[in-house]
Amino acid sequence: RNPVELWKSDGTASGTAFVSTGRAFMRTSVGDKLFFTNSSGLYVFDAKKKTVNLLTSMPISRMTDQGKSFAVLDREVYFGTSGGVWKSDGTVKGTVLVHATPGSTVMNTITVGNSVFFLVFTSSRTLLLYKTDGSSVGTHVVSTVVHPRNYLGTLNDKLLFYGLDNSNVSGLWISDGTGAGTKCIAALPSDSVNVSTRGAGSRRLFFIARDSDPSFDLWETDGTSSGTRKIMPIGIIHFHRAAPQPILVDGRVFFANLDLRYGSELWVMDPGATVQRIGVGCPSPGFAPTLDGSDPVLGGSMRFRGTNAPSNVGVLLISRRAVPSLPISATCTTMLSPGMLTVLSGFNIKNRNWALPLFIPNLTSLIGLKVMAQAFLPSTSSPLGFELSNGLLMTLGK
Repeated sequence: RNPVELWKSDGTASGTAFVSTGRAFMRTSVGDKLFFTNSSGLYVFDAKKKTVNLLTSMPISRMTDQGKSFAVLDREVYFGTSGGVWKSDGTVKGTVLVHATPGSTVMNTITVGNSVFFLVFTSSRTLLLYKTDGSSVGTHVVSTVVHPRNYLGTLNDKLLFYGLDNSNVSGLWISDGTGAGTKCIAALPSDSVNVSTRGAGSRRLFFIARDSDPSFDLWETDGTSSGTRKIMPIGIIHFHRAAPQPILVDGRVFFANLDLRYGSELWVMDPGATVQRIGVGCPSPGFAPTLDGSDPVLGGSMRFRGTNAPSNVGVLLISRRAVPSLPISATCTTMLSPGMLTVLSGFNIKNRNWALPLFIPNLTSLIGLKVMAQAFLPSTSSPLGFELSNGLLMTLGK
């Protein structure tokens, strides 16, 4: 029987090469390292050294329907086993137990702000939500009144998930990692376990939940009860594991709808002000600068946030979006249009992180305006002498 293999590619024939035999169940990159699991354990591929090393042969808990990646916090990956939650910096010595859960299995690690949340499947066959800051002392159960089933995603450094309370009543829940801050914000039918979700900017999540009849509905939430609503029914969708995800593209939300007269259709909706990360920019080995931000709402102040910066200072550049993206080198791409490039502001960097506010004028003429931003960061480790973050596409609106 032909084996399943893991390969790597930089988009060229000469840069496409074999990495390892065995199916990679979960994969996550951190800088120039790719962490992946197969039936033999947890491995790391070092792109700089071009080596593959086994970190641990313990069976790694596979994700359910939450994707196939690890949580990442402070350049370490977090993963679950039958008996505890672990973290790794990519070395055997740095692959350590964070918190033991004897007789229980840890699964579904997810990064939320400066913490990692995960589920513990106990010996009594219940699911409990936990949170950790990376230390055993900083690991605790979040709440015993709800039993999560599916993560929907993160919103404003909080976790949104579908779950059942102790009375077996299903609903949409939100948690900031404390018992008091974990609450149900909307009732959902019990069949909604197959929810499918995607963020649209920094303020909202759109998701598809199964109704009881059995059809599906498109919902949106801002993390509050008053801001959670059913938008429209989208018909009966036949699927194996999850309904098709709504997706944000170029400032608009696209989703599938089944019309009884015309069959499956592609629909689009204007969500207002949004931000969307585009591409990867120009990272160098060991660094992958990121740029994110809040939605550019007219009359408000948006906030840019950067991580993994290689220097102490940087510059935020904005322009109209370059379509297609412009290659600077074989591994470097800019999403900025050179003819309309503007230096928005410089900034100082502390502990490789930075933040910058920007006021958005309350002018109706700006509604729908699309602006691209990228952070320029001097770097002694890059052959170019600088690095660029990913692009951040801003669509101005209400």
